[in-house]
Amino acid sequence: MVKYDIFTILHPPYFKFLEEHLKSLSSALTNSNTRLFIFSSQTNYKETKNLESILKKTDLDISLETTEDKVSIGESRNAIFRKGDKPWAIFLDADIIVNGDYFSNLERCTEKYGTFASGFAGGIGASNCSKWGLLESAMDLRVYLRNLVVSDEEFYKIMKEISFENLRIDNLKRFYSETKAKLMGYEGKQIRAFQGFNQIVKKEDLDEVGGFDEKFWSAEDRELGVRFLRKNKKIIFTPSIWAEHNYEFKLQDILKRKRIHGWWYGELRRKYPDEKSLIMKKSRWLKNFIRFINPPEPFRGINGRIYYLSSFLSYAIPAILSEKYSINPMRKKGGWAYDRDK
Repeated sequence: MVKYDIFTILHPPYFKFLEEHLKSLSSALTNSNTRLFIFSSQTNYKETKNLESILKKTDLDISLETTEDKVSIGESRNAIFRKGDKPWAIFLDADIIVNGDYFSNLERCTEKYGTFASGFAGGIGASNCSKWGLLESAMDLRVYLRNLVVSDEEFYKIMKEISFENLRIDNLKRFYSETKAKLMGYEGKQIRAFQGFNQIVKKEDLDEVGGFDEKFWSAEDRELGVRFLRKNKKIIFTPSIWAEHNYEFKLQDILKRKRIHGWWYGELRRKYPDEKSLIMKKSRWLKNFIRFINPPEPFRGINGRIYYLSSFLSYAIPAILSEKYSINPMRKKGGWAYDRDK
């Protein structure tokens, strides 16, 4: 019996990723009766027809919904997850490729942890990186793993185990394969946050907390994690449920991405000022800034230092303005697309 539905959100510029996304799902699925729900925002009639032509190329069981409106990520996910009827909801983005053993490992994890877990935070890798995207993938992984419920000493031990010095475009597949193997030693540990482009949530628990916060155009995954933690719901780290994100970013794409994240993570801290897992002390801000002098791998080269400092400032300034002064221009205009989408 199928125990999960798949939910993918996108908008027209992400149509270019969809065929590879669907191919990976089709290859990995262990049950052909699995349903895929797709929601596309900012999509007009002509774009809908284009999307339908792409979907005709696959034999997956797909339910499509489109809207011409600008819709937040939180609202997009809510628009489709309530249409599913399976116990588990898999939330993916269109620029994601799942590993061939994704669903077999998901089924194993639901059997092993499903009685007490409310959600799974899957493993994250990278595919099709630019030189800047390579660095962004490493930072995403570091930030994600920082949410593991482990001591500082154990976190830095994990960082040492991952051979970031070997992260290169010509070594991408091997690096993330080795990283996945190393992270398997931490499978089953609790983690404080979901990773938005690869998160699996128990539907009854998601219904119980009211779904995603529709005011959030970004950081909706982190916001959901906070509400889960406050209700003593467990999120389990499951690197075996592995997916790879497309990181073909230009540097300006990354800086816009960081600004968007900064505005909304500041909003998140403002919403939960007493949430310890979200608090950024002044000493930590300063430490992250000073780390530019001696950054960790793989940020020690010239490109790494340019990336590290510019991305930090692009994130930190909006985050502080949003949290401390309630300044967030994204509230009115919305939007979560990056420059690479144009």
